[in-house]
Amino acid sequence: MQGRTDDGDSGDAVESLVQRIAPGSRDKDLLHWAGVAARADLELARIRQVKRDIFGRVAQFKALDAAERFRRRAAAMRHLESFDQPLRELKRIVSLPDPSEAEQEAEVVLRLLPELRKLNRYEARAYAGWDRALGEVSLRVSKMR
Repeated sequence: MQGRTDDGDSGDAVESLVQRIAPGSRDKDLLHWAGVAARADLELARIRQVKRDIFGRVAQFKALDAAERFRRRAAAMRHLESFDQPLRELKRIVSLPDPSEAEQEAEVVLRLLPELRKLNRYEARAYAGWDRALGEVSLRVSKMR
């Protein structure tokens, strides 16, 4: 198995895992289930990397949130300047404290939660496939003995 498979997996990586799961086997069923397990294992590794990437970008989201808060504040202040009341009093009333770091992180998590839920469902399906495939491999190996 060379190159990339239809699922986008590296054929060499799949073949290497298949050989580790079923070394030297020529049993087609065993090799099929070893391949299913190998592809699922690679998929789980990709999912874990995506999760690491998502959490690694929290700082970038915080920076974007700060810019958005600045734009909203500036727009609110422009709107307030159009009123006849003294601007200083209005600034005192409207002025909000900057959110704490914990509040910023909570906001990021809330924004990412829908995507993380999808990723977790995808991970659960991949894990179920991996678990089933390894169960089939184990069954076939035990029958061979």
